[in-house]
Amino acid sequence: MVIDDGQILLQSRSISKKTGKFVEKQDRVPHLLPIDTTAYRGTIIEGEVIAGEGCDCTSNDVVSIMGCDADKAIARQEETGKLSWVCFDILFLCGEDLRGKSEVERREYLTSFVYDMQTFSDDDIDYWSVSERFTRDLRERYDDLIFAGYEGGMMKDTTKPYGKGWYKVKKVVDLDVVCTGFMPGKGKYVGQIGSIYFGVLYEDSIIPVSQAGGMSDDIRKHMTDHQLEYIGKPLSILAQEITKTSNWYSVRHPRFVRMRPDIGVADCTLEKFLEQGNYSD
Repeated sequence: MVIDDGQILLQSRSISKKTGKFVEKQDRVPHLLPIDTTAYRGTIIEGEVIAGEGCDCTSNDVVSIMGCDADKAIARQEETGKLSWVCFDILFLCGEDLRGKSEVERREYLTSFVYDMQTFSDDDIDYWSVSERFTRDLRERYDDLIFAGYEGGMMKDTTKPYGKGWYKVKKVVDLDVVCTGFMPGKGKYVGQIGSIYFGVLYEDSIIPVSQAGGMSDDIRKHMTDHQLEYIGKPLSILAQEITKTSNWYSVRHPRFVRMRPDIGVADCTLEKFLEQGNYSD
């Protein structure tokens, strides 16, 4: 969130192919925007739009709402409840660069700022909050997050400046699948394979699931030069979780790990795939 005199930009991390600029989302959640832009001009907050208190929707619903045009996004929130804004960090406050300060110091600035923003709520629900922070029993906290359905957490060295000593800790599942083909590479991988299409065995057929990259340059080159040697062969991928589409299954953030010459296609069944991913409808 970038607050300037007279305007507030809620920017995603992705660049628009049409404009070449960061995608702006502020018109989807006007209730989150500070009223007094002059007092806090030159402030940049890092955070995420979520389904907070009073909002009856899933994380996938949040993505869908933020992907709608403004009118549809607002209309959907009238049905589900308004989305919230959880703040992770503060980069600038009123033009002052805070990135060189420790996480502990930045946290104090951020907490004070969010307290002011909470007064802008138009009902009894606070749409602004600061992310929870734990300094002890981290393994236990991580297990609690995963059990509650979150994908993981962020570990930060509280003595370091912004962006230093950060570690993403996310759950992963190791899945046995079958290579079904390759997507051509783009950019620096033009002329090589880009990613591996993979599927699982279901009722005597290999049903497509998704695609994965992440292989080393040496493996990518070998796959490019010997594609037929890989198609129809088992491999292992890591993913965050298995998800359900309207008529089949998919995975989040899959990446190639290794080929599996020690198992056969018959070992890459849908039943085993769902079991490995701890998936249940």
